Amino acid sequence: MATEHEHKKHKEKHFFFVDGDKHETHEEHVTGALIRSKLPETKRGYALFEEGHHHEPEKEIHDTTHITLEKGKPKRFCSIHKTKEKYFYFVDSIKYESDEEHTTGALIKSKLPEAKRGYALFEEGQGDDPDKQILDSTSITLDRHKHKKFYTVPSATAGIA
Repeated sequence: MATEHEHKKHKEKHFFFVDGDKHETHEEHVTGALIRSKLPETKRGYALFEEGHHHEPEKEIHDTTHITLEKGKPKRFCSIHKTKEKYFYFVDSIKYESDEEHTTGALIKSKLPEAKRGYALFEEGQGDDPDKQILDSTSITLDRHKHKKFYTVPSATAGIA
């Protein structure tokens, strides 16, 4: 059976603000997911930050972040729209973009014009490095600063009857 102190503590209200709107909970310990749930549906994908105190920087809050709410000291959170990083690469001198840092040969070929999707794909070597063939199953890590260059070659079996 809970003690009177524990029972009273559970009934205490804790307050916090999200984008200026005041919210309350009886929980002293919450997660970033609970804080995020207070955002309007249109902002649920935004990054969430705890506002810094005095000269402290804002701290990003993830859904799994544990937060302790203190009675009489409401915490303030704000949402910020962060655009997803884009990764660029070239195939046959045509620029393509991806939202993902990791891709495969198959995904790169799927963005090519229909006529080239059956071609062999090669990554240009840098410096003295040789070019290397990229199979559909080859995993590729894209770099935001060094755009990879690929080229296509008609398959050796093309035109054989």
